[in-house]
Amino acid sequence: MGVDLDEFEMVLDARLVKLKKAEEEKAKSSAPKSNKLGDVKKCPNCGTIVQSYQGVCSECGYAFENIEANAVVSELSSLLRKSNNSQKMADIIDTYPIPIDKGALIAFITWLRPQSFDFNNPLAESYSKKYDECISKARLAFSTDKDFSPLIEQYEKDKKDMQRKKLLSNTKKRLTAKRFWIGIVIVIIIGGIIAIIYSQKQKALREDPDVLYNEVKSLLENNEIDSAEKLVRDFADYNSWIGDESESAYSACNDILTTYISNNQIEKAIELYKYVTTKSFRYDICVWQKLSALKLYYIENRQYNEGMKYIPDEEYFDMQYLTDYIMALITSGEEETARNFFNKNKKRYDLTVYNQRNDYNRISQLLSVK
Repeated sequence: MGVDLDEFEMVLDARLVKLKKAEEEKAKSSAPKSNKLGDVKKCPNCGTIVQSYQGVCSECGYAFENIEANAVVSELSSLLRKSNNSQKMADIIDTYPIPIDKGALIAFITWLRPQSFDFNNPLAESYSKKYDECISKARLAFSTDKDFSPLIEQYEKDKKDMQRKKLLSNTKKRLTAKRFWIGIVIVIIIGGIIAIIYSQKQKALREDPDVLYNEVKSLLENNEIDSAEKLVRDFADYNSWIGDESESAYSACNDILTTYISNNQIEKAIELYKYVTTKSFRYDICVWQKLSALKLYYIENRQYNEGMKYIPDEEYFDMQYLTDYIMALITSGEEETARNFFNKNKKRYDLTVYNQRNDYNRISQLLSVK
């Protein structure tokens, strides 16, 4: 064609080099680019370096969506299908990394939600934990993203429903289990035995003075005075008559009175004293033989007139208290006071009663009084 061959080859080589360069640039531009740099990544919109876990650029608000949304779900599903061991599958779910891409995270949360509520699935607990982690990630990395708001609201509702459904599911399993009903029967039997033992003990405390005394003694040793007093009151209320055969009951009363007096709780002692002496306890035993703590307290403290307020309004008890008081004065060397007191009150003695006549004669001899 009239063209110089050497010149043609030079132009052809130049054209081929230019074409090759154009093809290389085209191939380079079509290849996928990665903006991730170790634990950080570069925003393709403004170039800012941000942490790898962030889903939104802090400078320009660009959302990182470089990962195919469904790739995460597909990958995890594939890994699970390859394993036929429940424990290994649970480990895979537990250790699977949470996506940082917005779209992938939304897809992952949407996929995890129904898995977390399938209580028939042995992996439900692992799915639920991963569901929790993804929501936490969304709150951290996409706190201002409105696309996550409905997912987070649904999550809050799910947690409440999950608690209720777990309770119903566990209850249903228990109700269908033989061991549950066996346990119920055992509990009923044990409860019945305990109730019978307790009932028998309560009955014994109301009817058997020795059982009452031992229980009162134990309570007083543990400083449970009010409980001990209640037992004595119940005993007095239950029995229509408490006589000589119930000596232990009087001892129990006296021990409580002594404890109250030693603790300087005189008002409580007086209250109990009045109660038992107006109930079914025999006065002659209750007041003088066993329930003597309060009487002795007033005699020892020379409060005869105060003590008289709590003596039953019967001549026999009145005289006994007079005798005890006068004898206390004589023993302490206050013979003159005892003599004057005796002379003033000796007409109150009923000498037709053998015990009182003996007391009268004994005091008269001691004080040389006719």
